[in-house]
Amino acid sequence: SPRVLDKSGNPSGDLDFFDKLTTPAEVYHQVDAGSSKGVIRAREKEALDMTAGPNWFYFPKIPDLKNRPELKKDLKILTHRAVWDPHQRYKNIGWDRRGTNTKSPTRISYPKFLQEAYVVVDKKDPTQNLPRKLRFKSLTTQVLADPAIRKRLHDRFRKKQEQAGGW
Repeated sequence: SPRVLDKSGNPSGDLDFFDKLTTPAEVYHQVDAGSSKGVIRAREKEALDMTAGPNWFYFPKIPDLKNRPELKKDLKILTHRAVWDPHQRYKNIGWDRRGTNTKSPTRISYPKFLQEAYVVVDKKDPTQNLPRKLRFKSLTTQVLADPAIRKRLHDRFRKKQEQAGGW
């Protein structure tokens, strides 16, 4: 059965993950059995507001992006997927609203809920793991490490500079 892992990848106890996460109230507020029904309902409603709900697997709300600049860069680079590969047609993400409804045409409204995950290296079956040179800490570093994408971005920048008369 799946185990709960902390950030370093170590098991954080012998608790079964799915037995522990039965309701959002137990996850976020540890409601005890002696609480009144009104208190339990209020805490469950508050916990559901902190998640996307049962239909979306209780995704948590997005963390404060002021404290997480690397996450903000990763979300921003996702909105520019068409620049990486102009021949591939990507579906609109839905949360990148630009243009007439915002003060700035480049302003991005980020998603309300976000689930982060880490790829855990399997020591028992190393054939399924990525080589070390293909492991990256963030999406931004992974995208910028690709030489084809870097060349495309450089050519695009140079073309814009020539149009503006800078080069």
